[in-house]
Amino acid sequence: MVYLARESSEKLAVSWQDAAIIAVERIIRNPGCGHLRIDLRPAEIRALSMRPFRKYLVFYRWDLEGRELEFYRIRHGGMNLSPLFLFSGG
Repeated sequence: MVYLARESSEKLAVSWQDAAIIAVERIIRNPGCGHLRIDLRPAEIRALSMRPFRKYLVFYRWDLEGRELEFYRIRHGGMNLSPLFLFSGG
């Protein structure tokens, strides 16, 4: 958000933050939304685009058995994403 405010405008940064909050709230209400990213690890990471910033994705995992949500990060979908998920997790 600081980057957007500095490089673009504070108004755009606030809009981006609002879109991120709305996307996270949507996931909380419906943990299976978004699409499964079989190319990323740990297994069963899902991604949901942020409206209207559709190129930005919220990455998360829904553990159905434990009924837990794990949020990982928000990144631009055009990035090389695999290296961003090279951590030991679930």
